[in-house]
Amino acid sequence: MKGNRLRVCALSFCAVVLRASIAAQPTTLIVQHNANLRADHSTQSTIKDHLEPGDELTLVDPTKTLGFWHVGTADGVEGWVYQTLVHLEEVDEVPTVPSATGPIATAVDPG
Repeated sequence: MKGNRLRVCALSFCAVVLRASIAAQPTTLIVQHNANLRADHSTQSTIKDHLEPGDELTLVDPTKTLGFWHVGTADGVEGWVYQTLVHLEEVDEVPTVPSATGPIATAVDPG
């Protein structure tokens, strides 16, 4: 019985840590080089805006399409920027784990 409770606690802990790490995925891109914000995911599409190093962009979609990120600017303009001109902002947050309620097992009971 105690072994089952320990397994349930361990699985719950893993689920909380996994959920926290998924939620901590970066959603901001930082422009590294002068770049064009384009209307579509192609270098042939219309240029909607010019981006400068240091500009922050918000991901609209977390997956790339043909090497382009779908992003939005601080001014609310949506478009596409090529992957080599930006980088994902690093997240320094450490996931927090809620404190356990009740006693914490310190040893496994083999019986």
